Amino acid sequence: SSKVGSYGTLSLTSSGSYTYTPNNLNTLTTGSYTDTFTLSSVNNTSPAATQVFTVNITSTNTIIDNTGTISNSSGNTFNNPGIIINESSSIINNSGTFVDVSGTNFNNFGLLTNNTGANFNNSGSLNNASGGVFLNNGTITNNSGSSFSNNGTLAGSGTYNGNFNLVTGANLSPGGTITGGSNYSDTNGTFNINGGLTLNGGSLNISIAGINPNEHDNLLISQVAALNSGGISFSITDINNINSEIPVGATNTKLIPFLTASSGITLTSTFIKNILVPTSTNQDVFKLSKVGNTLNLNVTHIS
Repeated sequence: SSKVGSYGTLSLTSSGSYTYTPNNLNTLTTGSYTDTFTLSSVNNTSPAATQVFTVNITSTNTIIDNTGTISNSSGNTFNNPGIIINESSSIINNSGTFVDVSGTNFNNFGLLTNNTGANFNNSGSLNNASGGVFLNNGTITNNSGSSFSNNGTLAGSGTYNGNFNLVTGANLSPGGTITGGSNYSDTNGTFNINGGLTLNGGSLNISIAGINPNEHDNLLISQVAALNSGGISFSITDINNINSEIPVGATNTKLIPFLTASSGITLTSTFIKNILVPTSTNQDVFKLSKVGNTLNLNVTHIS
């Protein structure tokens, strides 16, 4: 039989041996804790006997609960001491080296920025929660044995080292900038993934202001892009500029490459149905094409 306590589960066998399985001890701050269970022994000839069983727990976790702004300057190294919580509307701004060692936890509900030239080195558990924005213009490295759970928005023009899984409700948006100190806005950029990309319900958000490489988002993947479910959402931010760059005529189609995967792209029928190609107008026709290992938005300026 088993009993659930405040911090874990106590399992007993008929022979009297037991196992205590901790549950989410990483949320405890530094200190001592007890988990108490009342056990009963019953047989057919004697009344029930009870015994209090106590499990003593010592936590050495250090928790940083940020409700303002934390900045790590260029040239400095910030080591996660145990658990970091970046609350909604709060900011952690890294311009140096940020290290999550094995066994640590980082939970972002606000704005986390990894600036140009900065490094975010994760060997623990990194969670970009729903509503959180992780703007990466530097390098994120997700090491072997670590985990990166993105349920918010990962954006920027930097590099992510490791395999990336985009789940339902999450967004991957190349480019982006911060205005007013803490307000994220989508701008064009190139995001690199040194690994594979798997889409399982999330959304790729692609902004296009023109046909030149610096005028639209780019997503570059070194391995396979497996687009299983979810979709792609396009935002045409400057149609007049696009039209000025494409000669008028039904045969003058321009391809705007926005996703390249060096080892190939797989597309399921479910995913294809969820690609929100911009609505064609009486001036422009938009279509999606896959040429080799690249996905393109085809634009024809017809009048």
